[in-house]
Amino acid sequence: MYAFKGMQKLELLIIDILSIWYPEILTPAIPLNQDAYAMPVFVSDFRGYQKALESMQAHESQLVWFRYLNVAFSKYLWVNAYVELQA
Repeated sequence: MYAFKGMQKLELLIIDILSIWYPEILTPAIPLNQDAYAMPVFVSDFRGYQKALESMQAHESQLVWFRYLNVAFSKYLWVNAYVELQA
């Protein structure tokens, strides 16, 4: 949760700096969802990451070369957000 709040502050700082040169960044064409900052975010530790790697290796027939890239660079092995969908 602290990582999310830290990233949120960093994002606001970057927007403030960029708005000096690009004032239209403060009024986006698509309005921001007010509930966007209320979603829970789940961050894995190294053990969770290791468990995901072990699960991938358990299915060797599915572990082709490009999936190694997915495992190495995918944010979903580290951070996941819960978003409730309305029916």
